[in-house]
Amino acid sequence: GTDLVHDTKHGLENSRFPVVCSTMQSLPLKSLLPPGKPANLTAQVAVKQPVPSNTAGSISPLTTGAGLAVAGVLAGVMARKVKTNAVASGPSVASEFGVATGRVFPGPKDANGLAAFNKETMAKYGLTDVQKDDAHVFRDADGYYQVKEQFHKPTNPFERLKLAKDALKHTVHLGGIEQMAKEITANGGDFEAWDKAHPDPDDVDHRPKYAGLFHRRKGHYGRYMMRLKLPNGVVSSAQMRHLSGIVADLGEDGCADITTRQNMQLRGIELKDAPDIVEGCMKLNMSTLQSGLDNVRNATGNPLAGFDPHEVVDTRPFTRDIQDYVTGGGRGNPEISNLGRKWNVCVVGGPDFFEHPDINDLAFIPADLDGKPGFNILVGGFISSIRAAEAVPLGAWVPETEVVALTHAVITTFRDYGHRGNRQKTRMMWLIDEMGLDKFRAEVACRMPSGELALEAETDKIDTSIARRSYLGVHKQKQEGLNWVGVCVPGGRLQAEDMKDMADGCKR
Repeated sequence: GTDLVHDTKHGLENSRFPVVCSTMQSLPLKSLLPPGKPANLTAQVAVKQPVPSNTAGSISPLTTGAGLAVAGVLAGVMARKVKTNAVASGPSVASEFGVATGRVFPGPKDANGLAAFNKETMAKYGLTDVQKDDAHVFRDADGYYQVKEQFHKPTNPFERLKLAKDALKHTVHLGGIEQMAKEITANGGDFEAWDKAHPDPDDVDHRPKYAGLFHRRKGHYGRYMMRLKLPNGVVSSAQMRHLSGIVADLGEDGCADITTRQNMQLRGIELKDAPDIVEGCMKLNMSTLQSGLDNVRNATGNPLAGFDPHEVVDTRPFTRDIQDYVTGGGRGNPEISNLGRKWNVCVVGGPDFFEHPDINDLAFIPADLDGKPGFNILVGGFISSIRAAEAVPLGAWVPETEVVALTHAVITTFRDYGHRGNRQKTRMMWLIDEMGLDKFRAEVACRMPSGELALEAETDKIDTSIARRSYLGVHKQKQEGLNWVGVCVPGGRLQAEDMKDMADGCKR
């Protein structure tokens, strides 16, 4: 997989050093950790002594972990501005996100306003609203999708907890996270006592994942991991500096991870502090919504986007638009918050296939049709403990303007007909196998704005004769006289000082 932290500030016009990360090899940014010292109390890997390199101009690798690359880009080289993520910026968090007074997470002031809030969230996308009688789910009066009674079985523990209480509705939109934080604070900050007294352990361990909060009950009791959503891995130096401050405040309990989907996770957060931490991220246009459980994961693209000499298409605007739809512009998307399983999407930008389209549920491959830019489509890729399925061509092409519409059409097909029993057999490829590719394609097509899909372009724009490149070392970028430098992060693990050094380095 490839990970990336790609530094911009209101677009590349004001950016000097994008930071790109991958999981290919390892190298400390400055002095990541002393040799042999675990990253923190719950570290998963020990860091080994760097092996010096004799290659001129290259950087000596460590033996394990995730990689990172730094590139210099002159101000003004890109004509298209790129937002850092799916959250709209504005003077007021409350006014931008539709947050009720006194609340942090988006939502109406009370349950009576849920339907109007969700309708307003989805109105801006202008997507086709298809309600099928034979679908396994229905949209309730508030705008959330629930499994029909005749499809309650076969089931699994995660489907049962979603049936009992809609996580996006209660945990996010109706202030469940804030309420739990207040209860813990009122109890003197004693998480264990509050946890033992709380009537529903799923409220503690699982439903907060819809707000990006994961309780580490077995590995780090009472502490949560917070997963962001950073489309294409883009994060500004100001945002990275803010995240480093969060980790620093957590002391020895805190650290951060670069993930295998171009994302970042912060570890060691207490639930009582989560609303304030999330609010700080929201003010810097970073979203945590719907980043776990049965939701759409971070939209990934070319980690060298914007400065890649072999770039076919700049993936950042497309991953940003997908992520904006997935999170409902930072308000939460009730249309796709109840899937049968997690779902991955990527946009390919160059010949290296760093995005791994073969193991994504949906992959966009650059291709022109009748002189018009767009994408051929792959669907169904995934890896699990019992099956590795390579994505297959859908036999369809969409113009660049319909990337979000196609994403919506594929996801809602999966939402309506996907399996919800054995968790090992609920990824989208199992549905494609059952329906057959032709029927699956027809179902997706009827959900497009035109009600149909063009046949795929005969050839795509990927030059397969170009050998896949290594991240490590110094490489020329497409801007004359500038280079990007491949560096590595062992295991993807970062401490607060590393994050601050990274942010400072991007400003110099």
